[in-house]
Amino acid sequence: MESLPENEVMTEELSVQLLTDDEQEQRMEMGVSDQGEGEGEGEGSERISLFDRSQNEIMKLIFAVNYRVPDEGHASFDVHAIFSTSQKIIKDSTKIIHNIIEQGSGFNDVETPKASSSFCTLINSFGCKMSCKSPGNENAFESRTEEILTKLSSYPCEVHVVLALAVFALEYEECSGQLSKKSTSLKRQDAVVELNNLVNQALQVIEHILELERLISGDRDSEPKLARVIMDTPFYAYWSIITLVACATELSLLTSDEDIKSYDLSHFSHKMGFILNKFEGQLTICQQEKEEVRAKKELWKLVCTAPPKITEVFQRLVLFKHKAYPQPPIISVNPTNKEVFNINVLEGKWVLFYISSLDNVSDQDISCLKEVYEGIEKHNKCVIVWIPVVEDWTGGGKEQFKEWRSKMPWYAVQYFSRTVIGYLEQRWNFKGNPMVVVMNRKGTVAIGNIIDLIRTQATEAIALLNVEIQKEIREEEEHSAWFGTTAAAIALLFAEIPEARECRAKGLSRTLAEAVVVLKSLTRPQPFTNTDATPVLLDGSNKQVNIDNELKWKDMFLLLSDVGIEDCYISYLKPVYEGIRRYPSYRIVWVPVVEQWNQDKEKQLEMSRLKMPWYTLKCFPTKPGIKYMKEKWNYKGKPAVVVMTSAGMVKNKNAFPLIKKNGMDAFPFFK
Repeated sequence: MESLPENEVMTEELSVQLLTDDEQEQRMEMGVSDQGEGEGEGEGSERISLFDRSQNEIMKLIFAVNYRVPDEGHASFDVHAIFSTSQKIIKDSTKIIHNIIEQGSGFNDVETPKASSSFCTLINSFGCKMSCKSPGNENAFESRTEEILTKLSSYPCEVHVVLALAVFALEYEECSGQLSKKSTSLKRQDAVVELNNLVNQALQVIEHILELERLISGDRDSEPKLARVIMDTPFYAYWSIITLVACATELSLLTSDEDIKSYDLSHFSHKMGFILNKFEGQLTICQQEKEEVRAKKELWKLVCTAPPKITEVFQRLVLFKHKAYPQPPIISVNPTNKEVFNINVLEGKWVLFYISSLDNVSDQDISCLKEVYEGIEKHNKCVIVWIPVVEDWTGGGKEQFKEWRSKMPWYAVQYFSRTVIGYLEQRWNFKGNPMVVVMNRKGTVAIGNIIDLIRTQATEAIALLNVEIQKEIREEEEHSAWFGTTAAAIALLFAEIPEARECRAKGLSRTLAEAVVVLKSLTRPQPFTNTDATPVLLDGSNKQVNIDNELKWKDMFLLLSDVGIEDCYISYLKPVYEGIRRYPSYRIVWVPVVEQWNQDKEKQLEMSRLKMPWYTLKCFPTKPGIKYMKEKWNYKGKPAVVVMTSAGMVKNKNAFPLIKKNGMDAFPFFK
């Protein structure tokens, strides 16, 4: 058996498939025979009709016609502008022909549309011609299409089809002018109507190709449906071009002085109708997928930037709304669903999320959860929220939900969005099986999946919750004590930042201890500049970013060192950096500590910064700031990593020994 040429092998990899049910049905409607792939083109056999070929066979033909990977060095075109101009020419020309049909005679005084000279020069420079010399010959249509594809083979697919449309538009414009100057028979009028309908179908397909091109982004992995439809684009473009070739040829017959029989375009009409219907369905799916990708990015941003408060996190995560999901989530307060949910009822509460599908929720789980519910309800510290993971709420989904909901005395979410389900899968490791995740009052997951503990020892689960709640209360008391003893020192530091001025009139509040505010208070911009300015924060790519947007409500590793930091300290910290990249609420920030500044220090800073993939605070601590770091954090000039919570509480004054010893395994101590 002979091996396939290289371009055919590539086609096999891209589009190996049998005829779909739609294609088989389409063949039956068009009245064409159903021959197997590869039959009919060998010696002694008839050539397979164009309309009798599968998509796979057409794709082979496309790649066999001198097709190569688009050349990035070719001239660029504004395909949307060319399409718009071509579409206008065709529609204006169609109006002329439509008037001819209505009046039944030509118009000597009609004003025919004219394309701009620059447009004509551009299109004519490709030397393509749409109409064929052999009227009614299907092979001639294919040959002309192959010529066009060969001339444009170095351009992307959307350029192929738009330039071919532009060539057709110029020929259509010329023919409409000729038709306006002569009368036409009724028979030819019918042919013109059929032709115009077919041209309109081709225009719609090309417009969809450009719509698809607008949807393309760099991240194909997140848009698999779009990536699959893009693979079909050459097929749709080929049929658009060959249809325009057939239409151009038919136009030449209609304007000819010879009495030549018009070509039957019905097969093309059936094919383009089929393609248009399929393409529109695919495009709708791709647009929906695109909206879901946007929704995912929006959700992650909302959750990552949420203040540490259960009501804020709950609102952004559980009650997430987006136009990709027309039905927003709703919460039923109890089985009767007569009360209106008010998110303020979650203020200061821990939340147990019971997550399941409608198929794997069970009476046993509900019974065990009821025992936990009764045990925690009397303390008024926790609530339970059922999140049913439902892909499709149509059909029996609503009835199943109501049936299970009637057995649960706690909160339940209906119409939970697919985007949030994806978040639970990635962040909470939800795999489809029922789970119970516990979130504390700050909106942080405090306990992972405890469904097994609840099923086997509900009383132990209640005890565990009480222990964690008491632990949180003690930590807050410790924080309050810490804040009280250091309030004067922080107040002194705050005097150098704008936020302090707004707060001094109100009194020193607890929110002033936020980590990002403490960080600002310790530092200032370059010497000899306004000390009230916001410090400059650079990301790992040396791009300046907003310090509040990047660091607000974030727990931080503050790398304190002189600008000439040794490489070994950077290498110690890199495994931790790689470890915390998965957690959007954590940041590593280098804070260069320089008491006396000069040009050599500046050069050292730049060299050291280029070795660090994390953030750099390109500013220099104030004298009170350096004094504070020495007295409160025991900074002695040697590189140190100060671990600070988002609330500004120091958990570890120097984590470097742990990091050096345990590397990435040192990360859990931060929690």
